[in-house]
Amino acid sequence: MTTYDSLWKSQIIQEPQAVVDQATVLLSSEENTLEEQAELHYWVALSHRYLTKMDQCLHHAYESEYRYEKLSDIDGLAKVTNLIGVVYFYNGYYEKAIRYFFTAKDLAQQQQNFPTLCRIENNIGEVYRETEEFGLSELHYQQALDYAKQSEEPYFQAIILENLGQLSYHHDELEKAECYLFESRALLQTLHDRSALADVENKLGLVFMKRGQVDRAEEHFRMAFQQIQPDGNQLYLTEILMNLAELLSEYDQSYLELLQEAEKSAVSIEAHHLLKKIYQRLSSYFEERQDYKTALSYYKLVHQTEQIVESSSMRTKLELLRVEVNHSQDLNKMSALNEQLSYEINQLNEEVYMDELTKVKNRKGLHQYLASSQAATYLLALLDIDHFKIFNDSHGHLAGDHALHQVAQALLRAVTTASYEACVARLGGEEFIVIVPVLQGTDVQKILTEIQREIQVLKLPYSEDNKAQVVTVSGGALVTSEDVNEHFMELYKKMDELLYQVKQNGRNQILLQQFRQN
Repeated sequence: MTTYDSLWKSQIIQEPQAVVDQATVLLSSEENTLEEQAELHYWVALSHRYLTKMDQCLHHAYESEYRYEKLSDIDGLAKVTNLIGVVYFYNGYYEKAIRYFFTAKDLAQQQQNFPTLCRIENNIGEVYRETEEFGLSELHYQQALDYAKQSEEPYFQAIILENLGQLSYHHDELEKAECYLFESRALLQTLHDRSALADVENKLGLVFMKRGQVDRAEEHFRMAFQQIQPDGNQLYLTEILMNLAELLSEYDQSYLELLQEAEKSAVSIEAHHLLKKIYQRLSSYFEERQDYKTALSYYKLVHQTEQIVESSSMRTKLELLRVEVNHSQDLNKMSALNEQLSYEINQLNEEVYMDELTKVKNRKGLHQYLASSQAATYLLALLDIDHFKIFNDSHGHLAGDHALHQVAQALLRAVTTASYEACVARLGGEEFIVIVPVLQGTDVQKILTEIQREIQVLKLPYSEDNKAQVVTVSGGALVTSEDVNEHFMELYKKMDELLYQVKQNGRNQILLQQFRQN
């Protein structure tokens, strides 16, 4: 164990920024040996991993790797190569991650470094789990567990047992999952790690919920909640509150209160991937109670969080590529990375204005369209797919995504028949807007009828109250000669009101009005 291990090993999970600050101060000294520089860069990189600042993690990992290579330090190279793999894994570069993990494994095996091998094998198991190669995932988790036992690391034994439990849970091997998770919990109780204990209790709650044992599920969720309070891991807290809400969904007020608490927790840590799920559930909750205005407001929040997640992911990937370019010593590799960087930037420019799922414009694309609008008169329609939650529940989310794509393309066909300069944009969830420049005397009702016809031609089936139905849309539409860019918020508010009226009066219609600025 190095001096820095004894200084920061117990501190890094709870206070990663403090470790960054301390290590950065030490790095500024000109008296550091090459070995000290390598170790300090490694600890800064590892701390940035816990802070989820992946570009900084990669930068310092490369700085550490360069120095370990000069020192021919195999153990150092093994652990930093593993860390580089972790960066790529968390950003979805699974092929690149697995290459780094296997390189790290070869290095660690040369030294018979069991603690490092334990971490590497666990990470390989994680990659295979994400890519749904579950047999390989279990194989590497078991190997990681063997190394953890040989190196007498109870914490890593507990984490790997938890991973094996989660894997068994997804295979519906619930007894096996329960055994792994209880074994993990027993180890963590001796270590007094409240945050990790909360995560295991939460997963035990999921196992019992899947079995239909509501009381035992609630017991474990509440134990998880107690472990987190008051200043624990807010990400775990959010997940626990969401699981409790799902468990108690038949109790109307409890469900709503728990989801709203989960929302506050997720907002506090900017956990957008969880916020999207929370907003979807809240939207469905209010739609089922026919509070369509509140439901629609949550639909919009779903889309906003989708956009944040997508743009954040792309920005991170570009930052990682730039770090790679800056640290590359190989001219051929640098040229290839520059080409990849240019390609990614071009892709980003396209994706900034397009909804990835439906291949129509997103909100940014809509605002770009509005900014360039020049026609004298426009038809605008705010549209929402009727009973889309029922369709999703009947067919699953993959079929739901496919249906959203089909509806978007049907809208595009309907409006581009009227004008090649028409726009279709997805605002969020199953909400779309169409904008069509029209000439004086154009039968705008005919365009709206064509929209409904194109949707019905899709014949997307679902069942409601044991009656066969097909997907339809409802909408609020306006014809206006006002500046659509300048007055868009007023136009949107009016269309939203019309859409609300339609939803209250039976759906499957588009209510049309003229709009003039007072």
